[in-house]
Amino acid sequence: MASIRISIAAALALGVAAVSMPTASAQTPIRKIDCPATLAQYNDAIRQFQTLADQARVMAEQNPLYESDVKYYASVLIDSYECAKTAAPVTTALR
Repeated sequence: MASIRISIAAALALGVAAVSMPTASAQTPIRKIDCPATLAQYNDAIRQFQTLADQARVMAEQNPLYESDVKYYASVLIDSYECAKTAAPVTTALR
């Protein structure tokens, strides 16, 4: 009788644990980036953000409070590169 109760309790605990665990898709959300600008505008933005990211890295070496700025500029650069890729003209290998 006790083993049946233990089995039922274990099954319920596993069921609750399985329901409360996050799925793989919940851990890696897909971000959609809005890219309304032209390729030239993204190239200018990338140049500016690279300069700002370099400055933030130098400042972060002196003061750790600027590490969040470095991470911000890195994320903005990633988005800018992705938008520049989508805004770039598509060429074929036959040219």
